[in-house]
Amino acid sequence: MNFPRRWVVGRVLLMAAAFVQPVAAQEVLQGREALQPGAVTNPYAVLIGENPGGVGQTTLHYAEADAQPMAAVLRELGKFSEARTHVLLGPDRAQLVATLAAVGDELQAARARGEQAQLVFYYSGHARADAIHLGSEELALGELLAGVCR
Repeated sequence: MNFPRRWVVGRVLLMAAAFVQPVAAQEVLQGREALQPGAVTNPYAVLIGENPGGVGQTTLHYAEADAQPMAAVLRELGKFSEARTHVLLGPDRAQLVATLAAVGDELQAARARGEQAQLVFYYSGHARADAIHLGSEELALGELLAGVCR
């Protein structure tokens, strides 16, 4: 299947839908616990669009533009609330880390109440196998997961 170039270049889509029910997200990601069926009452989304590349990388044309329609789809079809859908266009590392920490706190609070929570993380921009690029900065994928999997 041929995808338009803008959907392939620099695309990291971690629809890391970490369903969290009184189990730490790390345990779910490591497959230690089976997920329970049922409605997810706490869906969260962090969507990032990052057009600028780092040193030696070209500027992307559609990464930031793609994040907003993705958020609209999650709100309309996925019933994600405006307050729980975080769209960051061209964020720096500090902004992303702060957003992940806030969402991680909310996921932890839902878990403490015994509720399921879902996180959809969407990133459109330049990346390496182990890090996403945020302009001239980068964030390691392990650090990204640590921000929400506490």
